[in-house]
Amino acid sequence: MLRVKVVLCLTVLAACLSVVVPVAKEHEETSVAITNVRIFDGDQMIPDGTVVITGRTISQVGKEKKIPEGAEVIDGAGATLLPGLIDSHAHDSGFGVERALIFGVTTELE
Repeated sequence: MLRVKVVLCLTVLAACLSVVVPVAKEHEETSVAITNVRIFDGDQMIPDGTVVITGRTISQVGKEKKIPEGAEVIDGAGATLLPGLIDSHAHDSGFGVERALIFGVTTELE
């Protein structure tokens, strides 16, 4: 069940980063905040943190981060965010590359 939650959380994060939103003004960007989420940054675990995504950039990571006004807030309670995984021994053909993201793999080396 935990694995499903992690994969779901990574999929939501990938979807948030890949959404193209029409912008009325050049400087105006959409923000998304994922709150109450465990964050593993590759080195340490932040048990109850916040990740703020502004436009297509992760702008804040940590505890008690300021959520921009008007940001969409996603409650990540019970989920874990972590950096994309690297599969350094992949033999993909067909749809394997497209399916890799479902398992949190963002980089493949053949």
